[in-house]
Amino acid sequence: AARLDVRKIAAPHLAELKAMTGETAHLSILDGHHMVYIDRVETDQYVRTYGRIGARAPAHCTGTGKVMLAHATPDIVAAALSELERYTPRTITSAAGMKSELQRARELGYAVTKEEWRSGVWSIAAPIFGAAGTVVAGIGISGPAERIRPRLLKDFKPAVVAVAAAVSARNNPADGGVRPESRIRRPCTPRPRPSARRASPAEIASP
Repeated sequence: AARLDVRKIAAPHLAELKAMTGETAHLSILDGHHMVYIDRVETDQYVRTYGRIGARAPAHCTGTGKVMLAHATPDIVAAALSELERYTPRTITSAAGMKSELQRARELGYAVTKEEWRSGVWSIAAPIFGAAGTVVAGIGISGPAERIRPRLLKDFKPAVVAVAAAVSARNNPADGGVRPESRIRRPCTPRPRPSARRASPAEIASP
């Protein structure tokens, strides 16, 4: 029931996050030390990440997975640290490195991946809080590295963090105080660059 509730609450914000950033937005929950997509809104852009609702991915190399692991119980974190499988040359596979990454996610309030799950894909995500300050889900965006590059990441970060806060506030009305919508900043959506020729279809796995 809780899973259905957070999906229902997050749905309009997920759609707005996609509209604000122009990238695929997704909502995930933690299942052990894996993350599971429970909702997503696809970008309209020709080159996009690929994924499906119900798909699983390792939490240690995905954006939503990292932010949920950062607030997970010690046994779940320990299980994740014992199975840091490498998927790309950029996957973090050392326990010390992952502990630092999770600490950074807790301090910053968001997590980033840069080609750690699938080559060519970047993502940024933030946690959604439930009762008693527990993290119940993660929300974020993903896309080709050429679009989610450092300059754009700075624009996307406020949107992702604000939308996560908005969903958390709706998920916990008693803990709020500000209407969720008032927290959302709307960065300009980047426009695709014109191309001299039509690109071939391309879909790459989503983090």
